Amino acid sequence: MSRNIYALLVGINDYSQDAGKLSGCLNDFDHFYGYLTQNFDQGRLHIEILKDANATRPNIINQFRSHLGKANADDAVVFHYCGHGARWKSAKPFEQFYPGGMDEGLVCYDSRSSGGFDLADKELAALLAELARNEPYIAVILDCCHSGSATRADDFTLGVEMLNFSSTRGDSENILELTDIQNPEVLKDNPLEVELDINLAQGEMILPLAFDSEFILLIGDPSRDDEGRTHISISDIPEIPDNRRSLGRALKLYFFKTYLKQDNVNHLCWIEYKPDGTFERHRSDVAEKVAAAKNVVLAIHGIIGNTDSIVQGQRIAKAADGNSVDQKFDLVLTYDYENLSTPISETAVKLKDQLAAAGLRKRA
Repeated sequence: MSRNIYALLVGINDYSQDAGKLSGCLNDFDHFYGYLTQNFDQGRLHIEILKDANATRPNIINQFRSHLGKANADDAVVFHYCGHGARWKSAKPFEQFYPGGMDEGLVCYDSRSSGGFDLADKELAALLAELARNEPYIAVILDCCHSGSATRADDFTLGVEMLNFSSTRGDSENILELTDIQNPEVLKDNPLEVELDINLAQGEMILPLAFDSEFILLIGDPSRDDEGRTHISISDIPEIPDNRRSLGRALKLYFFKTYLKQDNVNHLCWIEYKPDGTFERHRSDVAEKVAAAKNVVLAIHGIIGNTDSIVQGQRIAKAADGNSVDQKFDLVLTYDYENLSTPISETAVKLKDQLAAAGLRKRA
């Protein structure tokens, strides 16, 4: 039996006209609150509620960390949300994580206000990953549209953490907002430099992202110096809608910490599928495998280097004849690379050389 139950209940009816008001969310909210209070010991039940105007994006993130973050091993965490859900096109960097090409998120009370943002499924997944470190039991109930990928997308959450720059537990400071940016065209020759003094482990990198109301964008070129500080060079400011009366552009940067799978980065590997559904990568004997194969498929993954989901998907996906996609090929190759600190041009040369060494080269 779990020791304590930490619950966060969010219900929103009173949305702005842009989002569209709802009528039944608070009723469902109240019923679930009653269920918890009537069926569980009050001595170990700890509930925080956010209704309507209190259910802002910052408040939800704060309560995740300050309230649900108290849960330890054998405790239970419950997150219950009733409100609007939203869906938008994925940014190019995330298309390999979400081949369907769409992202989802929760519409907070302030999401449609000036400068507001939804709580994206990737952010929710990162918040849940933070809670999971203490190994509590976690239950997520989303009573909204477009909630399918909010907790099932393990590919992305593996190795991803939303940064919090606040030194106070419970506060949420993970956004750098730049306003009234004048003459952004000069950044091409004189990039804007952002320095982050964040303690990073070996292989970890910081991923700067922005949302332009339709796409999630990778902003700037991140790199690390010898002291471990992260430098982000921004040579282009995308045109992001801003309702404030400002002549210059505005930019909100969100920061995620991620790690590279160093063992396989920039190495051409061949895949051995196991009878139990798992697989193993091999770096040796690639040329011999290529020489013996007639049909070869190559899976390539960038940003942080993780072709796992592609390899697994080829075994799961079925062709018209009922066979898995991987059975159409004699050999499955993978090449993971990272483009957070290595230019794409350098990676392309490395890949070309390794393919040539394996016997895969352009015919004369």
